[in-house]
Amino acid sequence: MKTAFVALFLIFSTHCCEYNGQNDETKCNSLEFEKGKTVSLKKYGNKLDLSLIRGPIYSDTFPLLPGIKEMTLRSSNISDIEPGFFNSFPNLETLTIKINHGFPNITTGVFKGCCPKLNTFRIYDNNFRYFDNQVFKTMNKLEYLWIEKQNLGPLEANYFSGLSNLKKVRLQHCQIKRIDQNAFDDLTNLIRLDLPTNQVEKIQPGTFKNLKKLEELQLSGNSIRNFTGGEFNGLTNLKRLELVGNKINSLNVEKILENLPKLERIGIKLTLFECDRAKSLVEKIQENNIEIKNVNEVLSDSCQKDYSKET
Repeated sequence: MKTAFVALFLIFSTHCCEYNGQNDETKCNSLEFEKGKTVSLKKYGNKLDLSLIRGPIYSDTFPLLPGIKEMTLRSSNISDIEPGFFNSFPNLETLTIKINHGFPNITTGVFKGCCPKLNTFRIYDNNFRYFDNQVFKTMNKLEYLWIEKQNLGPLEANYFSGLSNLKKVRLQHCQIKRIDQNAFDDLTNLIRLDLPTNQVEKIQPGTFKNLKKLEELQLSGNSIRNFTGGEFNGLTNLKRLELVGNKINSLNVEKILENLPKLERIGIKLTLFECDRAKSLVEKIQENNIEIKNVNEVLSDSCQKDYSKET
Protein backbone atom coordinates (compact mmCIF):
# COMPACT_ATOMS: atom_id res chain seq x y z
CA MET A 1 0.00 0.00 0.00
CA LYS A 2 2.84 2.37 0.92
CA THR A 3 4.66 1.57 -2.34
CA ALA A 4 1.53 2.34 -4.39
CA PHE A 5 1.10 5.67 -2.58
CA VAL A 6 4.70 6.67 -3.31
CA ALA A 7 4.30 5.75 -6.98
CA LEU A 8 1.07 7.76 -7.23
CA PHE A 9 2.74 10.75 -5.55
CA LEU A 10 5.60 10.64 -8.05
CA ILE A 11 3.18 10.56 -11.00
CA PHE A 12 1.31 13.63 -9.81
CA SER A 13 4.45 15.46 -8.76
CA THR A 14 5.69 15.37 -12.36
CA HIS A 15 2.59 17.23 -13.53
CA CYS A 16 4.06 20.72 -13.55
CA CYS A 17 5.79 23.22 -15.83
CA GLU A 18 8.86 21.82 -17.52
CA TYR A 19 11.18 23.16 -20.18
CA ASN A 20 12.02 20.91 -23.15
CA GLY A 21 15.23 22.07 -24.79
CA GLN A 22 14.73 19.85 -27.83
CA ASN A 23 11.59 21.77 -28.83
CA ASP A 24 12.55 24.99 -27.04
CA GLU A 25 9.14 24.70 -25.35
CA THR A 26 7.69 24.94 -21.86
CA LYS A 27 4.79 22.60 -21.08
CA CYS A 28 2.46 23.04 -18.13
CA ASN A 29 0.32 19.95 -17.64
CA SER A 30 -2.45 19.09 -15.13
CA LEU A 31 -2.11 22.16 -12.94
CA GLU A 32 -4.16 24.48 -10.77
CA PHE A 33 -2.39 27.81 -10.52
CA GLU A 34 -2.34 29.82 -7.29
CA LYS A 35 -2.84 33.56 -6.97
CA GLY A 36 0.45 35.26 -6.11
CA LYS A 37 2.52 32.19 -6.95
CA THR A 38 4.51 32.73 -10.16
CA VAL A 39 5.82 29.83 -12.20
CA SER A 40 9.59 29.94 -11.86
CA LEU A 41 11.89 28.18 -14.34
CA LYS A 42 15.46 28.89 -15.38
CA LYS A 43 14.44 28.80 -19.04
CA TYR A 44 11.13 28.95 -20.92
CA GLY A 45 12.02 28.86 -24.63
CA ASN A 46 9.83 30.44 -27.32
CA LYS A 47 6.74 28.20 -26.98
CA LEU A 48 4.31 27.69 -24.11
CA ASP A 49 1.82 24.81 -24.02
CA LEU A 50 -0.86 24.79 -21.30
CA SER A 51 -2.90 21.56 -21.17
CA LEU A 52 -5.31 19.97 -18.68
CA ILE A 53 -5.32 23.19 -16.65
CA ARG A 54 -8.05 23.54 -14.00
CA GLY A 55 -9.45 26.65 -12.38
CA PRO A 56 -8.34 30.25 -13.02
CA ILE A 57 -5.17 31.63 -14.59
CA TYR A 58 -3.91 34.80 -12.93
CA SER A 59 -2.15 37.88 -14.23
CA ASP A 60 0.91 36.95 -12.13
CA THR A 61 0.96 33.23 -13.01
CA PHE A 62 3.97 33.80 -15.28
CA PRO A 63 6.74 36.38 -15.10
CA LEU A 64 7.35 38.74 -18.00
CA LEU A 65 8.35 36.41 -20.84
CA PRO A 66 9.28 38.42 -23.96
CA GLY A 67 10.79 35.28 -25.52
CA ILE A 68 7.47 33.43 -25.83
CA LYS A 69 6.20 33.66 -29.41
CA GLU A 70 3.77 30.73 -29.53
CA MET A 71 1.13 29.75 -26.97
CA THR A 72 -1.39 26.91 -26.92
CA LEU A 73 -4.25 26.55 -24.42
CA ARG A 74 -5.80 23.11 -24.88
CA SER A 75 -7.81 20.29 -23.36
CA SER A 76 -8.40 22.29 -20.19
CA ASN A 77 -11.18 23.38 -17.86
CA ILE A 78 -10.20 27.00 -17.21
CA SER A 79 -12.75 28.92 -15.14
CA ASP A 80 -11.27 32.39 -15.56
CA ILE A 81 -8.37 34.28 -17.12
CA GLU A 82 -7.52 37.34 -15.08
CA PRO A 83 -7.25 40.57 -17.10
CA GLY A 84 -3.60 41.34 -17.73
CA PHE A 85 -2.50 37.70 -18.07
CA PHE A 86 -1.44 38.25 -21.67
CA ASN A 87 0.69 41.25 -20.67
CA SER A 88 3.37 38.73 -19.70
CA PHE A 89 3.84 37.80 -23.37
CA PRO A 90 4.43 41.06 -25.28
CA ASN A 91 5.99 39.32 -28.30
CA LEU A 92 3.36 36.61 -28.75
CA GLU A 93 2.89 35.87 -32.46
CA THR A 94 0.75 32.70 -32.50
CA LEU A 95 -2.13 31.88 -30.13
CA THR A 96 -4.11 28.63 -30.31
CA ILE A 97 -7.13 27.86 -28.11
CA LYS A 98 -8.47 24.38 -28.83
CA ILE A 99 -10.55 21.50 -27.50
CA ASN A 100 -11.22 23.04 -24.10
CA HIS A 101 -14.05 21.65 -21.98
CA GLY A 102 -14.32 24.85 -20.02
CA PHE A 103 -13.02 28.28 -20.95
CA PRO A 104 -14.02 31.88 -20.19
CA ASN A 105 -16.11 33.67 -22.77
CA ILE A 106 -14.07 35.48 -25.39
CA THR A 107 -14.28 39.08 -24.22
CA THR A 108 -12.13 42.19 -24.27
CA GLY A 109 -11.57 41.79 -20.53
CA VAL A 110 -9.99 38.35 -20.93
CA PHE A 111 -7.76 39.62 -23.73
CA LYS A 112 -6.75 42.87 -22.10
CA GLY A 113 -3.13 43.52 -23.03
CA CYS A 114 -3.17 41.00 -25.87
CA CYS A 115 -1.55 40.96 -28.33
CA PRO A 116 0.30 43.73 -30.21
CA LYS A 117 2.41 41.36 -32.34
CA LEU A 118 -0.06 38.51 -32.85
CA ASN A 119 -0.20 37.33 -36.47
CA THR A 120 -1.92 33.92 -36.08
CA PHE A 121 -5.05 33.26 -34.00
CA ARG A 122 -6.68 29.82 -33.97
CA ILE A 123 -9.82 29.00 -31.98
CA TYR A 124 -11.59 25.68 -32.47
CA ASP A 125 -13.71 23.08 -30.73
CA ASN A 126 -14.17 24.90 -27.43
CA ASN A 127 -17.20 25.58 -25.26
CA PHE A 128 -17.67 29.36 -25.41
CA ARG A 129 -21.16 30.73 -24.85
CA TYR A 130 -20.18 34.21 -26.02
CA PHE A 131 -17.68 35.55 -28.54
CA ASP A 132 -17.03 39.28 -28.71
CA ASN A 133 -15.40 40.27 -32.01
CA GLN A 134 -14.17 43.46 -30.34
CA VAL A 135 -11.21 41.43 -29.03
CA PHE A 136 -9.71 41.87 -32.49
CA LYS A 137 -9.28 45.59 -31.89
CA THR A 138 -5.84 45.13 -30.31
CA MET A 139 -4.73 42.53 -32.88
CA ASN A 140 -4.07 44.79 -35.86
CA LYS A 141 -1.03 42.73 -36.92
CA LEU A 142 -3.17 39.62 -37.41
CA GLU A 143 -2.59 37.80 -40.72
CA TYR A 144 -4.26 34.43 -40.16
CA LEU A 145 -7.57 33.84 -38.33
CA TRP A 146 -9.13 30.38 -37.92
CA ILE A 147 -12.36 29.91 -35.93
CA GLU A 148 -14.16 26.57 -35.94
CA LYS A 149 -17.21 25.18 -34.11
CA GLN A 150 -18.09 28.48 -32.47
CA ASN A 151 -21.47 30.23 -32.80
CA LEU A 152 -20.62 33.63 -34.27
CA GLY A 153 -24.13 34.57 -35.35
CA PRO A 154 -24.37 37.12 -38.18
CA LEU A 155 -21.25 38.81 -39.53
CA GLU A 156 -22.34 42.42 -39.15
CA ALA A 157 -20.93 45.55 -40.76
CA ASN A 158 -17.25 46.18 -39.97
CA TYR A 159 -16.99 42.85 -38.16
CA PHE A 160 -13.26 42.78 -38.95
CA SER A 161 -12.68 46.49 -38.53
CA GLY A 162 -8.99 47.41 -38.29
CA LEU A 163 -7.72 44.02 -39.47
CA SER A 164 -6.37 45.20 -42.81
CA ASN A 165 -3.32 42.91 -42.50
CA LEU A 166 -5.39 39.71 -42.55
CA LYS A 167 -4.41 37.41 -45.41
CA LYS A 168 -6.32 34.22 -44.56
CA VAL A 169 -9.63 33.80 -42.72
CA ARG A 170 -11.36 30.47 -42.04
CA LEU A 171 -14.73 30.41 -40.24
CA GLN A 172 -16.06 26.83 -40.24
CA HIS A 173 -19.09 25.37 -38.40
CA CYS A 174 -19.77 28.83 -36.96
CA GLN A 175 -23.57 28.92 -37.54
CA ILE A 176 -23.29 32.01 -39.71
CA LYS A 177 -26.66 32.70 -41.32
CA ARG A 178 -26.27 36.28 -42.51
CA ILE A 179 -23.37 38.34 -43.80
CA ASP A 180 -23.68 42.11 -43.92
CA GLN A 181 -22.57 43.77 -47.16
CA ASN A 182 -19.86 45.67 -45.26
CA ALA A 183 -18.62 42.84 -43.03
CA PHE A 184 -15.36 42.39 -44.97
CA ASP A 185 -14.71 45.98 -45.99
CA ASP A 186 -11.41 46.34 -44.08
CA LEU A 187 -9.86 43.10 -45.38
CA THR A 188 -8.12 44.70 -48.32
CA ASN A 189 -5.11 42.33 -48.19
CA LEU A 190 -7.09 39.10 -47.84
CA ILE A 191 -5.89 36.30 -50.13
CA ARG A 192 -8.10 33.43 -48.93
CA LEU A 193 -11.57 33.40 -47.36
CA ASP A 194 -13.09 30.11 -46.17
CA LEU A 195 -16.69 30.05 -44.94
CA PRO A 196 -17.54 26.32 -45.22
CA THR A 197 -20.29 24.43 -43.39
CA ASN A 198 -22.30 27.40 -42.18
CA GLN A 199 -25.94 28.38 -42.79
CA VAL A 200 -25.59 31.27 -45.23
CA GLU A 201 -28.64 31.52 -47.50
CA LYS A 202 -27.69 34.52 -49.63
CA ILE A 203 -24.67 36.64 -50.49
CA GLN A 204 -25.61 40.25 -51.20
CA PRO A 205 -24.03 41.85 -54.29
CA GLY A 206 -21.00 43.87 -53.24
CA THR A 207 -20.25 41.83 -50.12
CA PHE A 208 -16.73 41.09 -51.41
CA LYS A 209 -16.22 44.38 -53.25
CA ASN A 210 -13.09 45.42 -51.31
CA LEU A 211 -11.34 42.05 -51.53
CA LYS A 212 -9.28 42.96 -54.59
CA LYS A 213 -6.44 40.56 -53.67
CA LEU A 214 -8.63 37.55 -52.88
CA GLU A 215 -7.50 34.46 -54.80
CA GLU A 216 -9.56 31.71 -53.14
CA LEU A 217 -13.16 31.73 -51.87
CA GLN A 218 -14.68 28.72 -50.10
CA LEU A 219 -18.48 28.71 -49.69
CA SER A 220 -19.18 24.97 -49.63
CA GLY A 221 -21.75 23.40 -47.34
CA ASN A 222 -24.01 26.44 -46.95
CA SER A 223 -27.66 26.95 -47.95
CA ILE A 224 -27.26 29.17 -51.01
CA ARG A 225 -29.57 28.14 -53.86
CA ASN A 226 -29.27 31.06 -56.26
CA PHE A 227 -26.05 32.54 -57.64
CA THR A 228 -26.75 35.56 -59.83
CA GLY A 229 -23.09 36.41 -60.35
CA GLY A 230 -23.44 39.74 -58.58
CA GLU A 231 -22.23 38.08 -55.38
CA PHE A 232 -18.73 38.14 -56.85
CA ASN A 233 -18.51 41.81 -57.78
CA GLY A 234 -14.99 43.11 -57.18
CA LEU A 235 -13.22 39.75 -57.08
CA THR A 236 -11.04 40.52 -60.06
CA ASN A 237 -8.14 38.33 -58.86
CA LEU A 238 -10.11 35.28 -57.72
CA LYS A 239 -8.62 32.03 -59.05
CA ARG A 240 -10.44 29.31 -57.11
CA LEU A 241 -14.12 29.15 -56.14
CA GLU A 242 -15.77 26.35 -54.12
CA LEU A 243 -19.58 26.12 -54.15
CA VAL A 244 -20.23 22.39 -53.60
CA GLY A 245 -22.92 21.50 -51.05
CA ASN A 246 -25.24 24.47 -51.61
CA LYS A 247 -28.11 22.68 -53.44
CA ILE A 248 -27.87 25.18 -56.27
CA ASN A 249 -30.96 25.47 -58.49
CA SER A 250 -30.18 28.77 -60.23
CA LEU A 251 -26.83 29.81 -61.67
CA ASN A 252 -25.86 32.69 -63.94
CA VAL A 253 -22.58 31.34 -65.34
CA GLU A 254 -22.15 34.19 -67.80
CA LYS A 255 -22.30 36.84 -65.08
CA ILE A 256 -20.05 34.81 -62.77
CA LEU A 257 -17.39 34.51 -65.47
CA GLU A 258 -17.71 38.22 -66.25
CA ASN A 259 -17.04 39.15 -62.62
CA LEU A 260 -14.24 36.58 -62.19
CA PRO A 261 -11.89 37.20 -65.13
CA LYS A 262 -8.99 35.23 -63.57
CA LEU A 263 -10.97 32.20 -62.42
CA GLU A 264 -9.01 28.97 -62.95
CA ARG A 265 -10.95 26.38 -60.97
CA ILE A 266 -14.48 25.94 -59.66
CA GLY A 267 -16.10 23.33 -57.41
CA ILE A 268 -19.78 22.91 -58.14
CA LYS A 269 -22.64 20.39 -58.31
CA LEU A 270 -25.57 20.73 -60.72
CA THR A 271 -27.64 17.71 -59.70
CA LEU A 272 -30.80 19.81 -59.19
CA PHE A 273 -30.79 21.13 -62.79
CA GLU A 274 -32.49 19.57 -65.77
CA CYS A 275 -29.93 17.51 -67.64
CA ASP A 276 -29.70 19.68 -70.77
CA ARG A 277 -29.29 22.86 -68.74
CA ALA A 278 -26.66 21.25 -66.49
CA LYS A 279 -24.64 20.00 -69.47
CA SER A 280 -24.83 23.44 -71.07
CA LEU A 281 -23.45 25.06 -67.93
CA VAL A 282 -20.57 22.57 -67.76
CA GLU A 283 -19.68 23.24 -71.39
CA LYS A 284 -19.84 26.99 -70.88
CA ILE A 285 -17.41 26.78 -67.97
CA GLN A 286 -15.00 24.51 -69.83
CA GLU A 287 -15.11 26.70 -72.94
CA ASN A 288 -13.49 29.40 -70.81
CA ASN A 289 -10.60 27.08 -69.89
CA ILE A 290 -11.76 26.78 -66.29
CA GLU A 291 -11.12 23.49 -64.50
CA ILE A 292 -14.15 21.91 -62.83
CA LYS A 293 -13.21 20.14 -59.61
CA ASN A 294 -14.27 16.45 -59.64
CA VAL A 295 -16.01 16.99 -62.96
CA ASN A 296 -17.38 13.44 -62.99
CA GLU A 297 -19.48 14.23 -59.91
CA VAL A 298 -21.00 17.51 -61.11
CA LEU A 299 -24.05 16.08 -62.90
CA SER A 300 -26.71 13.70 -61.63
CA ASP A 301 -25.93 10.01 -62.22
CA SER A 302 -28.39 9.60 -65.10
CA CYS A 303 -27.27 12.86 -66.73
CA GLN A 304 -23.62 11.90 -66.30
CA LYS A 305 -24.19 8.67 -68.24
CA ASP A 306 -25.82 10.54 -71.12
CA TYR A 307 -23.08 13.17 -71.10
CA SER A 308 -20.33 10.53 -71.16
CA LYS A 309 -21.88 8.92 -74.25
CA GLU A 310 -22.05 12.27 -76.03
CA THR A 311 -18.46 13.25 -75.29
